[in-house]
Parts: sequence; C-alpha cells; structure tokens
Amino acid sequence: MNESSLLYIFAPRTASHVPTRGLISFEMAAPEHLRILPRPDAATMANRSLRFYRDVPLKPGSLESRVLRLSPGTEGDPISATVDKLDLANLAQPYSTLSYTWGDAEVTKPVTVNGEVFQATVNLYDALQHVRSVDTPILIWVDAICINQWDLAEKSSQVSFMAELYKQCDKVYVWLGRPAHPGELKCSPFALLEHFRDGKHCQDLPGYHREPQTGAWTCDTEDAGYRALWDSLAYVARSPWWSRAWTVQELILPPVAIVMYGKFSISWTDITVSRVTRNAHFYTYSDDCCGFSHEAIPRKDIQPFDVVLASVEELETTRLRNGHFKTFQEIERGFASRKCQDPRDKIWSLLSFSPSSASDYPVDYTTPVSQVFFNAFRTMLTESGGSLQCLLGHGFNTKELDLPSWARNFTDVPASRSLNYLQNRRVWAVYPLFNACGGRDASAVLVGAGELHLQGVRLDQVSAVGKACEDFWIDDLKSLMDDWYELCRREGISFTRDVLDDKIARVLCNDVVDDPADHTIGLWRFVRNGYADLPSDSQWSSFLDTGDPWALPRKFRGSVDTAVAGRVLYSTKEGRIGLANPSIQPGDEIWAIDGSRIPFVLRPSPGGSSNLRLICETYLHGVMHGEEIVESVGSAKVILV
Repeated sequence: MNESSLLYIFAPRTASHVPTRGLISFEMAAPEHLRILPRPDAATMANRSLRFYRDVPLKPGSLESRVLRLSPGTEGDPISATVDKLDLANLAQPYSTLSYTWGDAEVTKPVTVNGEVFQATVNLYDALQHVRSVDTPILIWVDAICINQWDLAEKSSQVSFMAELYKQCDKVYVWLGRPAHPGELKCSPFALLEHFRDGKHCQDLPGYHREPQTGAWTCDTEDAGYRALWDSLAYVARSPWWSRAWTVQELILPPVAIVMYGKFSISWTDITVSRVTRNAHFYTYSDDCCGFSHEAIPRKDIQPFDVVLASVEELETTRLRNGHFKTFQEIERGFASRKCQDPRDKIWSLLSFSPSSASDYPVDYTTPVSQVFFNAFRTMLTESGGSLQCLLGHGFNTKELDLPSWARNFTDVPASRSLNYLQNRRVWAVYPLFNACGGRDASAVLVGAGELHLQGVRLDQVSAVGKACEDFWIDDLKSLMDDWYELCRREGISFTRDVLDDKIARVLCNDVVDDPADHTIGLWRFVRNGYADLPSDSQWSSFLDTGDPWALPRKFRGSVDTAVAGRVLYSTKEGRIGLANPSIQPGDEIWAIDGSRIPFVLRPSPGGSSNLRLICETYLHGVMHGEEIVESVGSAKVILV
C-alpha cells in the first residue's frame, strides 16, 4: 500500500510554549464527499476473483491475515508461492514483511499463487525476485497479495491492525527498485553511505586534491571513481519509496530493516550510522575533517545525498521516539509531503503509530474523505492543548472537500520532501523563539458547523506581494532580490542596495541563524548585533554583482534556506515587510492570535461578513516579539470559517 543542502539535526525544544487554555465545544459534522475506490483495471479485476481468497478466509474481528510461503529461486526463474494463514494472536513461526511501492497497476507480470496466476505490478515482481531465497522457502507478508483489495470490509479490517503485522515480523525488506538496464550502476548505490558509515572523510573520496599553497580543497567531479559513487547513489535518492505514506510505518515498526536496490543491500542501522557520522564530520572545521572539504562537492551531487539523509533522520527520530514526532499532528506534519492513492490512507497510515486514540478513527473505506480529514484535524486541535501549532504550515484555505479554511486538506502537500523539511524547521526550531502574541493565553473554541473562535489583535494589512520563491532560494535569489527591491521602492519602503540593508537581511533569515557549534543555546538563535551573523557589505555586494550565493557566509545561507524556500516577500500598509505563503493577496490582514508565537495571515470573507479565513502563518519584521501588543488593548474575537 502503500532539494538544497539539508544538514540539520532535529533540535530539542528551545523555548517553552505560551500558556494556553484548552479547546472546547466540538460540534461540527463534516460534509459528504465522493468516495474513492481502487481503479478497475483489467489485472486487478482478474485478481479479485482468485480462489485462494475464499480458500483461506479471514475471521472478521480477529488478528488473522494471510501470508505467502515464497518458493526458492534465482533471478529470472518464475515466481511461485502458496498461501498460509497467519494469526497474530497465536503466532506459530517467524515471518518477514515487504515495504515497496506498487507502481503502475496496468503493467503487470504473473506470480503463481496456490496454482493460480496473480497479476503483480512490475515493482512487486522485481522485489519478490530479489527477496526470495535461492534454496529455502520463506514466509513473507505482502499487502497486495495477502489482502483482497476489492473486499472493502476485509481491507478495512486488515488495515486496522497493519501496525501489528509490521511490529511482530522478524524483519522488513525495504525494496527501493532496480535499474532499468543491467550495467547501469558502476558500483553499489550504497557505497557512499558505507564510506561515511566507516568514519571516512570527504577528502578520502576519489577526485579530491588540496592546494599546497592555500590549503583549499578541490574536487575533480569528472573523476571516474567520484562519478561512480555519486551517480549510483542518485538511483536510491530517486526511488518513489521515500515519498509514500505507508512506507513510514513499514520502516519504523519492524525490529530489523534490510534496504535493497537491485542486487545490492544495506542494513537500516548502517544507514543511520552513516547519517550521524557524516553530519558530525560536516560540522567539524579542522584540517583533517570535512567542515571545509565538503564544500568542494557541487550542489547537484550532494543534494540527493542530503535529501536521502533528511528522510532517514525523519524516519529514525520517529522510530526512536526521541524527536518532535510525539503527537499525531507532529507525525503528520513530519511526513506531510508523502502521498498515497487513497487520500484516507494519509491519516490511517500514520495514525497507527501515533499516541492518539485509534478508536476515534475506525478504519472504514466507505467513510467520506472530508469526514476522515475533519476528525483527524479535530484531534490535532485537542491534543495540542490550545497551542495552535497545528494551524501552522501548508494546506489551509483549501478549495476542495468543503472543509473550513482552518482545517488542513491533507492532500494539499508541499511540492517536495525538501520543502516540507524546511517548513518543519521553521515550525519546530525557529518559531518557538518568537512571542508575537505577547504571552497572552489561547482561547480556541470550535463551534457549530465549522467555526473556530479565537482571540487576537489586528496588526497590519498586506499592501503588495512580490515574486514567489517556488523552490530553493539558492537557485534564483539574485532575481528574487531584484524583484523584492523593486517592490519596496514602489511601496515607498526605504532601503540600501550597494551595501547590506539590515532590515532586508534580517527578513531574509527571519532574524535567526542556526549555530550548532554553540551548544549553550540549542541549534538556533537570534541574530546578534555587532556579531558576524549577517553578510559584510563586501560579501553582499559580491553576491549582488555575481548572483553567486556562495559569496554569502555559510550560517546566513542556511538560515535563508529555511526562511525563504517556498515563500514570498510582501509589504504592508504600515511600511513593514515580511515572508509568507505565496497564496497571500493584497488586502489580507495580519493578526497576532492569543496563544500563538507567530502571526497569521487572515482573509476577510466576501460580502462584508466579519468572518475570516485562515491563509497561513507569517514572519513580519517588527511584530515578532509582541511589540504591538499593549496590555491596555484587549483582544478582539476572531471567527474563522
């Protein structure tokens, strides 16, 4: 069932939450929506009528499933298996599981099961070819075969205890795919991971050279050995497995995971060791470590590595329960960019390992999508204790599913894993440093047919919106700056261009920098006056002349990466500038909401109604520390619809 340099380790919480009062009065019933059923292609229609589903029936309400006894064979041999019954309440023998992506359901290959032909997708067929033993049958649970996907009652029942199926297996095989043609890979796609797992440095890689006079590291990126390592790793990075929702629980719940690409394999433990070792090296600035030498690797090569290790970090922190992923809303946010064929699976695939009560979400594939989404978001509001953190990020003011603006559309996902990762940096590492509401307690009440009642102070109004940074600032910051400077000029906002403009520089980095070397403050802190956190005038001038972002200091680059990716600069009626989601418009209002450290962009409803719609959160320079919150000014009621 089933990208920019991202060197970052999830930080511990660096600031306490604003005091809150809980959420009350849950009365809304979500509207109906079209039900989404599996696509009726010819292959799955044939699978639907296979006899072994009737010959090995599953008792409703039990922990019974089917399991394959996969016959031995070598690559190229036909695949055959028999079906046994698996009872998790009375487990008789160990079994394995498979984590993979289905692929195109209309392109299939035959697998013989109990003497019948099951039409397996090509990716599943390839996985079974490589997972099976050459001399011994193996027991393995495979969702596409072991569950009758067309029996919605059986499917709902099986999905409801999917977590137990993966928890009780002895290991999971993670299938990332295989090359389209033999000989494409010049070395193991895991060789680079193994290099750092073994404690080796960047400068130990092929192609490295150190200039004797300057001590600077250079790298011959056309060296055959260098190219083989990085090009082979790119196959792993491109695997769709990293982008699917179901693969999260399939990786984090089993005790052991073996990751495979074609004939090559590596343990998940080795991958996590590689990530920790590599990141430690990249932050160590010494002659014999990688702080300086890794910058000789071009972004186009290192980016796939960074994206893979960012995903590894998210999965491993979830598996160990030692990161931010402790509530359902934190888990969903961490994996928001992951996709699934049925939108309801976005909730059910993650709920199984969250602390939220599964009884609130009986798995039922006849439940309307909007109802599943609304119930999930209501739980997020409840478990947040009124912190309103679940209102931050992507997917609000949806035009689909008839959801209210403040309830997230879980199918409206960030454009990439990396953008989701950077959004989460803002939410978990940067935003807790601010206090836009001035410490006022939250008051959030869910009323009637979809109204969320809050309290807040109106701060400003959007006057103009610039060009959006669709992906990563590092690709076109020069053109963005040209556009944003012109916006400021048109709006009468003064700035300096030949030398660094302090206000614009602080907006670009959200007035914070990541400083992992300073262990006294956590990973992120505010920009210090008189401290070398911002670019010098000469560095800024060099960047504007050449458009080369590497002219800017490294800490500043990393902070801009987090602040600007997927955002747009805007100006306000009061002459301020800020960054927000590109969906904002002139006329939108900026509000400090009681209980939230971050201001929100709200949009007046059409027709003169006093109700507002939630658009997004925002960084607005000059209001982030409660500067506009005066004790004598009371909060106004905010009704979100």
